[in-house]
Amino acid sequence: MAPMRTLSFTALLLSLSLAGCAGAPVSTPVPATPKPDTTPKQAAPAEAIPPLDHAPQVRAKAATHMTPDELILGVELGGDARAYPLRFLEGHGVADDTINGIPVALAYCRPCGSAVLYRTDTPKGTLTLALSGRSRDGEPLLVDRQTGTLWRPLTGTPVEGPLAGSGIELQPLPVVLTSWKRWFESRLETRVLAGSGGEEKPAPAPGGDPAAPGVFWLVLGGAARAYPVDLVARQGVINGELGGRPIVIVAEQGADPGNRTIRAFERGDRTFTRSGHALLGADFLNDQNGRPWKIDEESLAAPDGRKLPRLPGRLAAQAAWVAAFPRGEVYRAP
Repeated sequence: MAPMRTLSFTALLLSLSLAGCAGAPVSTPVPATPKPDTTPKQAAPAEAIPPLDHAPQVRAKAATHMTPDELILGVELGGDARAYPLRFLEGHGVADDTINGIPVALAYCRPCGSAVLYRTDTPKGTLTLALSGRSRDGEPLLVDRQTGTLWRPLTGTPVEGPLAGSGIELQPLPVVLTSWKRWFESRLETRVLAGSGGEEKPAPAPGGDPAAPGVFWLVLGGAARAYPVDLVARQGVINGELGGRPIVIVAEQGADPGNRTIRAFERGDRTFTRSGHALLGADFLNDQNGRPWKIDEESLAAPDGRKLPRLPGRLAAQAAWVAAFPRGEVYRAP
């Protein structure tokens, strides 16, 4: 460090000598004062409530804070199963997580009855979503931390901010609302959000959720259809088509007092009925040939290994769904 100080001092003496020989006073330039920027600035939307951002989780065996009838949102991707209790989600609205290496955001709105899951890796990078505190058509909007863009939860589309009009949409993934007992019985290695010692709300009494959503809905091939949950519960299994693709809607009886445990699958050339057969917590459907198909979280699976993939159905109150999809179709019993 000493040679550096010597060099600096020598350079200073040399500059003073040259200035004296030229007869010019030594002065320090004063930068011009910049003009104030009067351009109006619009603050990026802030998070109204912080999300559960990769919150701690425990295996089912260690989940002593859970009760059998407690309602959860269940997700399984590539064999990686997770459970998110509704009482945790009610206090935050959104859970950001990584499941089987896939970044996701799970949004739950009790007042509007919606439960949706999206991939959050986009062409603009991975996003972290949270409640924004703003709404549109009665639907609470999400905001991402990275760009401040506002997103509509039911459609996964940006409606305001840097990514609005970009053509970017969040990719939906399957999620199911069920009881903790039904979930872990067939997924013993599942992980569940850990008890935090008080931040979560008390577990609601079974059947006491006043915001049971009205419809289970899908969008395929540009076509949107909503299935009233009570109608799905009565029929049990609904074979049909949407957007030119054969599909089957399946209700799981007894998992949720609000009849919201519903899944959708591709059905190929099969027509399904409920088999009434269960094994180790798993339910089955029978195809038109009497062959059993196991209902998994990611597919319908036949004994010969053939699989029909799960579709990303979601839950919502019927009024909220109609506002988001005014040209959508509501299923009616034949």
